[in-house]
Amino acid sequence: MKYIKSLALLLLVMSLLVSFNTNHLNPLHDYGFEIPSQPLLKYNAITDAVSVNHWLHNKSFSFDSIGIIKANNNYNPVSISQFAIACYDQFQKTNDNRYKTYFLNQVKYLMDKKNYHDKGDDGIAYPYLFQFHDLKPPWYSGLAQAEVISVLIRYYLLTQDKKVIPVIKKVRDFLFLPLNKGGLLNTTAEGNIWIEEYPNSKQHLHVLNGFFITTIGIIEYCNVFPNDRYAEEVKQKCLTAIKKSIPFYETGSNWLTYDRGSKGSVSSWYMKAQVLEMKQLFLLTGDSFFKKQEIIWATYTFERPVDMPSCYLNYANLGTPVKRKGDEYVQTKDQSNILNRTLINKDSASGFKNTFINYGLTDNNPNTLFDLTLKKEVSTATLEYRLNKIVPVSSIIFKLKSDSGTVNLQKISYNNVAAKTIQNVKLQEPIKFGDEIIYRFDTFIETDDLILQFNDKYKKAAQITEIKLTPFAGETMLPAYGYFTSDVLPVNSNSIQVTATLTSKLPYLICYRTSKDGKFVKQPWQASDSFFSPENKIEIGDGHCFVQYMIIFPLDKNRNKLTAIEVKYLKFNALFQTCLKFVLHHPLSYMSTPPLPVQVAIACFL
Repeated sequence: MKYIKSLALLLLVMSLLVSFNTNHLNPLHDYGFEIPSQPLLKYNAITDAVSVNHWLHNKSFSFDSIGIIKANNNYNPVSISQFAIACYDQFQKTNDNRYKTYFLNQVKYLMDKKNYHDKGDDGIAYPYLFQFHDLKPPWYSGLAQAEVISVLIRYYLLTQDKKVIPVIKKVRDFLFLPLNKGGLLNTTAEGNIWIEEYPNSKQHLHVLNGFFITTIGIIEYCNVFPNDRYAEEVKQKCLTAIKKSIPFYETGSNWLTYDRGSKGSVSSWYMKAQVLEMKQLFLLTGDSFFKKQEIIWATYTFERPVDMPSCYLNYANLGTPVKRKGDEYVQTKDQSNILNRTLINKDSASGFKNTFINYGLTDNNPNTLFDLTLKKEVSTATLEYRLNKIVPVSSIIFKLKSDSGTVNLQKISYNNVAAKTIQNVKLQEPIKFGDEIIYRFDTFIETDDLILQFNDKYKKAAQITEIKLTPFAGETMLPAYGYFTSDVLPVNSNSIQVTATLTSKLPYLICYRTSKDGKFVKQPWQASDSFFSPENKIEIGDGHCFVQYMIIFPLDKNRNKLTAIEVKYLKFNALFQTCLKFVLHHPLSYMSTPPLPVQVAIACFL
């Protein structure tokens, strides 16, 4: 009997240990905070997407009496954390104590016990106290927990305040609490780990963007708590889950779905933001998968404008297509324009010979005309645009009616919103691009008032049909790639070689996809089917006999251009080679009766 009682007690202890090891919660906190050997990376996914002005000059946000930000009059742990991170990065960049104060105010909120739920051994949880879709308050988010961790890590690095360390650990505990125990950690149908942005929501199951940001927070946590073995295990499983799960979010139409619940398409904002998230995951891990995914998704964003206050991504094309014209590869012109009638509060002109047509330069109508010739009695003239909101911009483009005149731009002044003063823009030398003159700024500006001043240095002034304000991604911190997509090519070999010639030696990415019928229905470009130069071999198997490739290369401030592409087919006969030359110069259209050379080329497979 005594032996049975001892055995029962042993089994009880073992069951508790098993349960403890399964949950991995509150593991005695025997791992300490270690300052990372490398400086903390800028939080690209936030800081490169929007400026601090996004929160400071946005009607959706307000501040309470002690400086805590509120979103739509609610305390939102994600808004508080993202604003804090943006301010921290801005303080690191400028050493302006205003941003340090903003940052510390948000930390006060996060460290106040009244603002989080202490769940004992299950950790600390930051609640949402308002309803969101099918979630009723209080509810919790993996995204919020992870971003709080990122904020509090930055707070410790800034202040060395040790009181924050146990809070970070307990936030981590709830982040890793299983969903069936009231937490956030879930698994997908395929058995991959997933930390939910909206736990128990049927509408928003397995949100992709939220999981990316959560994984970034876990990586940052592991960098400062390197002895937390379970956190390292979760981190590795999260990275694996991202790689294995991305195909479920690809629509096959160069776009993504938001989640695996409603499966609605993401907005242009989310598509561009997820490019930056891949960039940050690559910088944190060094894993080329994330660099490839960043580059591929950049090609999804061409002319996909966003309308968000103080957002660097609004009109930025992270990827710009290149088309073949004769023997040249020509970059597609950007047709987007920040400057439109809905944005302009007031525009005016003075000192010009002809009357200003205030609708004529922002309507994309090539038939409108404005002559930059000055009145005889003046030496300078101005165009001014007062805008109804703050916009980030890094270039101004004048579209010319003809090449007969010169844009006599002398200087550009703007309202520096942060400094509350009128300042001059530092301009680079203008660049002629077709019928456009492009003036790029040395740095991004954010403004709601832009003044263009012209002089009479050149007697023959240009006639312009349009003025465009556009942020060039290549001139900023944003990714900027050009990409060329081939026609659908028939192949009669196990592999082909594709080599691009560029004006710089920067590496480029080759993506490819193969099929049996050449239609590629809903088949996305995948990181697994891509490689960086100098590797150039595309393997073809499984009976596939059609291939399409895409070459993606860094624009390098528009200095890097595609000049030639060489395609070599291994193992093909002379007849097929002759027919293939015809196909390469005549894009296939899958008609009911293909041209004879195409029929012959296909026959070579049989």
